[in-house]
Amino acid sequence: MKKINFFKLVSLLVVVVFVSACKDNYPESHKVTTLIALDKQNVTLHAGESTNISAKVNFQEDGKNVVTTIEKKINWATSDTLVAKIDANGVVTAVAGGTAIITAECQGTEETCAVLVKDIFVAGMLIDSLVTIDTFAVIWQKCDTGAFIKYKVPDAEFAAMVVNEQGIYYAGTEGNVAKVWKDGAEQYELGEKTKITSMCIDGGNIYVVGYDFIDANKIVARLWKNGEEESLNLEKDITYAYDVAVNNGNVYVVGSSKRDDKNNHDAIVWTNGNAKKLIIPAMTNSKNAEARTICINNGSIYIGGGVDTDSKTPYIWENEKESPLVEKMEGAFVKNLKFVNNELYVFYGTKLLMGNKEYSNDPESYSIPKPEEGEGLCDSEFSCGSVFMVGQMYQSYTTNTQGNGNAIAKLLKDGKPVGLIPSYLHPKQTKDNEYEKYPKSSAVAIGIR
Repeated sequence: MKKINFFKLVSLLVVVVFVSACKDNYPESHKVTTLIALDKQNVTLHAGESTNISAKVNFQEDGKNVVTTIEKKINWATSDTLVAKIDANGVVTAVAGGTAIITAECQGTEETCAVLVKDIFVAGMLIDSLVTIDTFAVIWQKCDTGAFIKYKVPDAEFAAMVVNEQGIYYAGTEGNVAKVWKDGAEQYELGEKTKITSMCIDGGNIYVVGYDFIDANKIVARLWKNGEEESLNLEKDITYAYDVAVNNGNVYVVGSSKRDDKNNHDAIVWTNGNAKKLIIPAMTNSKNAEARTICINNGSIYIGGGVDTDSKTPYIWENEKESPLVEKMEGAFVKNLKFVNNELYVFYGTKLLMGNKEYSNDPESYSIPKPEEGEGLCDSEFSCGSVFMVGQMYQSYTTNTQGNGNAIAKLLKDGKPVGLIPSYLHPKQTKDNEYEKYPKSSAVAIGIR
């Protein structure tokens, strides 16, 4: 019988036990996990804007970071190149309105960032007046990158627009009839000889204001809710409604009413249909006052307008009292009031007052051109840290003719023209037998979503 070496047997058993222990107790000891961390999970941009998404890659073994020779190359991809593009360095560029998912991949592990590109809509008008006067009310889309007409109504004029996640709402006149549309479809007829001035959406309800021109001696302020007329109590021969806002179920309308035979007016606010005259402490009965715009922030009601004496003077009421901002303004009636991050933005004439800072023709701030007769900014929106303004400016008939020509619609971003709002182009023969483009258009409202 062959003898077994005791010491060799013990050594063999030790090796077997050691190998078994390594296999059973540390099954993941050689598995490396890839972790990706992005510095942004959500990004909001406007078309043409770019931002960098940074990715950090770590490798872990048994829950601890390890140094390996595994390549850390990031592969970037976008779910929709028509909305946003991404390069090899993680720089994402917004293309057009919509949502795209940016994916960073390394060694089979992925992490994502959602990119929302906001779309800009502008309501306005195109006029072909070379041969016949053909008017088209239009809604332009993608206005910051090269607009196209989304909706067009012949023989019409839009006056107001609201853009939200539920749709594009707009109001104006078609022929002689005031109407409300949503996403290209007519919703309500509001009446003949009616001029629409503003609208707002609250809780799915559509509020529209304006006035009926009965005759030269009878003009009546109007308010509609979902196409049905609401009462505005004021026994005056001439009343105007210019803007509407809703807060906590209360409906506020601002406007004016004729006070005397000298065509002077009082500024008026209606609360749930009940009229109240807005007082200006320094005002005498010989002065003309109007309330043109309203906004509400944290329960406080701000109304903008002006007083017309020898010249137009802007004015703001804060909870029906004079706002401290009044002493900082001069020139023209307040056109637009909006709150952004609890700060009041005031548009009047070609000026923008943001808190204690005013922007006008200063090239270091907003390069708003000096207005000519009939020019001006009509509406504004704020998005992604920028202010967008729409209106119209004059362009000469020819390149070698100075002076008034046709108004053309303009979109400004932080005071500088952006994108293109198209208009009809026609050859116009001049005395020098030159042919020039002949555009004529206007912009009255802007919406962003």
